[in-house]
Amino acid sequence: MEVNVTKFDLEENGMETLFRPWQAGIVTWFLKGHSFITRKAHEFINGAGFNISRASTINFLNSLVEEGLLRYHEETGKGGYHRVYQSVYDVDGFVDEMVKRITDKLQQTFPEIVVTVARKKF
Repeated sequence: MEVNVTKFDLEENGMETLFRPWQAGIVTWFLKGHSFITRKAHEFINGAGFNISRASTINFLNSLVEEGLLRYHEETGKGGYHRVYQSVYDVDGFVDEMVKRITDKLQQTFPEIVVTVARKKF
């Protein structure tokens, strides 16, 4: 599985290395163990000072589901069915998965360079 929803910015730190600041905020929030519906995620990120549309929030969460980083189940509620999202990983598992995906992609893209660097490092 490729990481389509992330970026890799060496100028940033933490989750912002991999995600836009507002996305990093949502990821950091749900990795604390929150189960949530899109409205809660949207309220959280806009309450943190970002002006993000609900559609962007929903699209981001659905991308994380497609990437296997979030899971959901549906519950009935006011207005119909709602997706209740939850992280597939805890913080350590999430970081391990992202490192694995990045190194796998580097290995796939630059096999001879990655092997050479790995041999020099170890």
